[in-house]
Order: sequence, then C-alpha cells, then structure tokens
Amino acid sequence: MKFLAEMGISLRVVDELRRNGHDAVHLSEQGLERLSDHDILQKADTS
Repeated sequence: MKFLAEMGISLRVVDELRRNGHDAVHLSEQGLERLSDHDILQKADTS
C-alpha cells in the first residue's frame, strides 16, 4: 500500500510504515511542505 503523509503526520509514523513494508513518503521529504490541500490530493491521486 502507498501512503503520502501530509505535514500533520509525524515522520516517525512514516518510518514505521516503511518498516512494515509499505511505500510511504512524507511531503517534507520532497520539499512540498507548503502544498495546498487541493494540490496534496492531486499529488496523491497521481502517485
């Protein structure tokens, strides 16, 4: 399962998801901290 974590989600949660075999990325890891909710949803839909 793929996860795209927004800024309200801890990086620790993303790390735990990865340890459990999930494809997880945090917006801050991609330099996308300031994306609007609309843009986050678009990115999630295309990822």
